Amino acid sequence: MNTNENLGFDIADALRLHGIEKPGTYEISDNSHGENDKRFTIFASRPKGEKIVIKVARNSFTTPERVAGWAELAEHYNNLGIYAPRFLRNADGEYGTYLGDYCVYAEEFAKYSPDETISLEASAEARLTSLGRVAANPAQNVPWPSPYAMFDKFRAEDEVPEIYENGLNIMREISEKFPEYEPRTAAIIKEYEHRRAEFEPIYRALPIAVFQADMNNTNLLYNGGEFVGLMDFNLSGTDAVLSYAFYESCYFIKSDLDGITQGGPQIISVEERIRRNFMYVAREYSFNNAERAAFNTFYNLAFPFWGHNFVTYKVWIREHGDRYVSLILDFIEFHMTRTDFSLQDII
Repeated sequence: MNTNENLGFDIADALRLHGIEKPGTYEISDNSHGENDKRFTIFASRPKGEKIVIKVARNSFTTPERVAGWAELAEHYNNLGIYAPRFLRNADGEYGTYLGDYCVYAEEFAKYSPDETISLEASAEARLTSLGRVAANPAQNVPWPSPYAMFDKFRAEDEVPEIYENGLNIMREISEKFPEYEPRTAAIIKEYEHRRAEFEPIYRALPIAVFQADMNNTNLLYNGGEFVGLMDFNLSGTDAVLSYAFYESCYFIKSDLDGITQGGPQIISVEERIRRNFMYVAREYSFNNAERAAFNTFYNLAFPFWGHNFVTYKVWIREHGDRYVSLILDFIEFHMTRTDFSLQDII
């Protein structure tokens, strides 16, 4: 290991795998998410000056099998006119291989760059229309889910899928910190689990596709301010089209939740944004009758514990104690049981 003992892999070996026998100047960044999810990125140049990006990871979802699937999906995106940095085969002719406990793979240096000054709202039309194109022209399914799949764990170590985990965590936190609300949180989880179990066979029958599955601002690529593609395919996976379209269509701006503490639990601005965003997806993807019929129930299960809401609950509890707990529970109950949010008229 020599000078690389603290990394857990030999940088020279990673470079050599991709045609760099005599390393010159290179840069390495640590993008790890704790001890169980180690990730490093090496920026280097091949002998003829070609810039490449070598990625080294040790976690439960980065394997040579998955890297090969990501490579095929990136190529599929490019064929659909959605730019993605292409994956590069290594000296053994493979896309990914192990160095000790670490999986190593490489991509071409992206032709375009992220621009975090451009909001999700500004890019919504182009990126969600492209999502519809991927859904309408699906790649071959891969045998692992996206992180947003409602009934499947993305990582082996996860207790339950992410949205369900959010719900369990926030109900546990409320009942532990404020025992007087325990009967109400228990009733919410019981009702949620009942609805979830009833919905699973419907969800399993919905159309599916494979997506890049991580349209955050650090992964969106722009050319002259125009959305042109995506990078970082490591969260790619198979998901119901309705599911992934919802998660990428449902996002918030700062003012969305401002009125909840004074008014009711309905957020008209978010509903209008979801409707508009689904219209963008529907420009290239035709939602079928089963997806239209399933939308309201999917919303009941996904929206109350979706990421932005979950984070907001945590912040309110941390900053205001029990002052907003009743409002949080009102909000969850309303969105978990409402029957009036339909997309029949727009998709």
